[in-house]
Amino acid sequence: MGQLRLSLAVAERFLLGLCKRGFYPRIKNLDMWSPVPLYNDALTLDVDGTFYASNLIQCEGMEPYHEILKLGDIGQPMGFLKKVKRPPASTLSDILAQWAGPSKWESTLKADAAVTEFVNNLNRYPAFSENYLIAPKTAAVI
Repeated sequence: MGQLRLSLAVAERFLLGLCKRGFYPRIKNLDMWSPVPLYNDALTLDVDGTFYASNLIQCEGMEPYHEILKLGDIGQPMGFLKKVKRPPASTLSDILAQWAGPSKWESTLKADAAVTEFVNNLNRYPAFSENYLIAPKTAAVI
């Protein structure tokens, strides 16, 4: 975890240095908040045409949870997505915790906290946050 925090601190200094020089880099998903640590609860379309409630399905070994996370498929009329009941964030976190096991879950929470701290640190700098509207108290996927 120390190496992750060190890497994020170096990235923060680098990004702020670029901003001071007038270059504003885009970090994909920097403003995306998710109640699920390190993953998101955004609609995910798999390569087989299946819609899922989270990108958790991209994890190796997540196959047993695909049916729980499945919302439908691309062959259905698109209006079905408005009617689908999505699982609550607590269910997604429970699935992630069960899949990961206790030690990986603890590491996941620590990594998520480090990334959230990184985003909140960037948010302290108006020159950066004004250009990208960084949401406070947000976890990022980099």
